[in-house]
Amino acid sequence: MLVKGSKNMSKRSFDKVLHKTSIIKKLSMSLLFVVASSAIADEYHHNNLLIGKNAVGMGGAFTGVADDLSAIHYNPAGLASIKDGNMASINTFAWEETVFEAVYGDGSDFTRSAFSVVPGFFGFKKQFRDWHYGLAFVVNDFSQERSSDVIEYNTIDIATGIPLNVKEFINIDIDNSAYQLYFAGAKQLTTEFSIGLSLGIEYRTFQTDQSSGTQISLPISASDSINTGAQATARFNDINIVTIPSISALYKTNKVSFGAKLNVPMVINRDYEMVSTAFFAGVDPSLPGVTPALLVPEEACCKQKLPINIALGVAREFGEWQFSVDVQHHLSTNDGVERLEGFPVPITRDFKSVTNFALGVSKKLGTESQFRVGIFTDKSNIAIDPAIDFQRVEDVDLLGISASIDTNLFDIPVTFGGYAKFGSGQVRVADVRAVEQITGIDLYPTNNEFDVSDMQKKVLLFFFSLNF
Repeated sequence: MLVKGSKNMSKRSFDKVLHKTSIIKKLSMSLLFVVASSAIADEYHHNNLLIGKNAVGMGGAFTGVADDLSAIHYNPAGLASIKDGNMASINTFAWEETVFEAVYGDGSDFTRSAFSVVPGFFGFKKQFRDWHYGLAFVVNDFSQERSSDVIEYNTIDIATGIPLNVKEFINIDIDNSAYQLYFAGAKQLTTEFSIGLSLGIEYRTFQTDQSSGTQISLPISASDSINTGAQATARFNDINIVTIPSISALYKTNKVSFGAKLNVPMVINRDYEMVSTAFFAGVDPSLPGVTPALLVPEEACCKQKLPINIALGVAREFGEWQFSVDVQHHLSTNDGVERLEGFPVPITRDFKSVTNFALGVSKKLGTESQFRVGIFTDKSNIAIDPAIDFQRVEDVDLLGISASIDTNLFDIPVTFGGYAKFGSGQVRVADVRAVEQITGIDLYPTNNEFDVSDMQKKVLLFFFSLNF
């Protein structure tokens, strides 16, 4: 605790004020953002990034189309009917913003934003006898965030009537990514029907350093004050290796096509590490059951069960127009949650059943130009459940709109496009109650909403693709 200036306020009276629960509870809702077990990378949606130059423009409605190399990702059976075996590369520029409402003690919102430039897709195919083979490198989830915020406000302690000056801060650094390497093969069984097999290997990593806290100033004269407060920090490192075997089929005539794909992802290895610290100035450590300073290191290797994914798609051509519809269904999981030992927050979860839809339309503008537009959903894959202690979850359903256009640039086929996703929902941050349980200090106001508050999210992505 930093003490400066005049001592007109006795230490005894200062301690009496400081130990008031209402003062301690001024230690900031900003501390909510440094105790999450797997934090705020977008782990709560399945369609984090759309893949492929044609598929992005059509909102991901590509299972029944599968007419470029991103079929390796959407429907490997499409490899058998793709005539162009050239390599394809797509690069994306992504910006994301998330607003958590009424986070700070004065009711202010906290806004988080991230900007990333990533290679989204790279692939090629070759034919050997009756089989068509494809290899693709896919970045299907990526986020780099560097957020920092400081606010200041004045308030009155209800219990004592003493005026307070409060400063709150949040610092968040996040590096989140998922890289996939796909091996795929397809065979044409008839002139209209083909099957495909693929094996994806995904390396998924989440790393974050977060800190937040509060400084509370009690004035003791016109120019001097006594300061107290709290600070919490956390570092997480969560690495998963996932295999994604799939089987698919494609039935394609001159005008109509039907596609289907089954994905069965499995986590084969996980390494999880966390170190969390918290320090509370002015709290008497001799009080029974009170721990004003803590350091909690944790390690775990429990594997998250991932949902099976079933995709169905149909496409229909009308002259220069093509319409495509996709249904992506992710089954629920029901293995219960596993928790850390010293810091008892969940590090696995049960996924709810989710069905996403996509509608895409394309129009040929000439022999070498084509325009596409799409609309799609990206629903939350987990539900807020007040029965789960210390749960951290974002439940936001997103709606997306996409567009792209093919053209030539210096005689090289180029595609430009992008999409926007947006939505509002709720976030539950009950994991902060685990901090209260460990420290024995009432840090956050009690409420009847199970630590649920409102939030908003939006994503903008632009891309360009080159075919060689």
